[in-house]
Amino acid sequence: MRARAWLEVAAGVVVAVLLVVAWHRSQEARTEALRADRAEARADTTRLLAVGAVLDQQVWERRALQQEQRADSVDRELRLTRKAYVALRVSIASLDTTVHGQTAALVSDTAVRTAHFDIRQVPFTAAADVRLPPPPAAGDLELRVSLDSLLLDLRLGCGQAGVGGVRPASAVVSGPPWARVALGRVEQAVEVCSPAPPFLPSLGGFWRGAKAGAGLGAGATILMVMLLRAL
Repeated sequence: MRARAWLEVAAGVVVAVLLVVAWHRSQEARTEALRADRAEARADTTRLLAVGAVLDQQVWERRALQQEQRADSVDRELRLTRKAYVALRVSIASLDTTVHGQTAALVSDTAVRTAHFDIRQVPFTAAADVRLPPPPAAGDLELRVSLDSLLLDLRLGCGQAGVGGVRPASAVVSGPPWARVALGRVEQAVEVCSPAPPFLPSLGGFWRGAKAGAGLGAGATILMVMLLRAL
């Protein structure tokens, strides 16, 4: 009976050591995969996706750099624990159009010539009133321009898991065709898309189960199953 107990202890220790080695190797593979993912993210730039033609929108994407987030002055002021950061620049097409206005008929050579213009060029709506007195007096232009609302849709997503459970992180922005978006600094905390496998917490459950009488051999078997599920 005592020999069997010692065999269970020995088997449990051996399996536990093998599992720790396997976990350590998986962590090394995950570290290398994260290093490669960060290199790809740094080299990436804003890409205009082809799905925009289907969605009647422009869709831009850029890889996110998965790394620890450090609070800046805004985070500290708002007392936020930041998980992601996206900087983007939006430019709007300029207003460049030609219209014919409604011009008042001249009564005499000394009359002031006036004209009204209504302009609609997406995303601009403009109205202009022009007054041109006889020379050498200077003319006047009264111009009112409004801009359509700009709705941008931002998504932070995770791709398919690869080596070490690392999933590429991306920021995707969609908006109207008349806006142009450039994604600048894009970051995301590693645990959002590529959390570390929860193996070490399982060791605590393994030892508690062994002390409760399950036996180290049985406990090691349970631990192996938990590791295989985590990897």
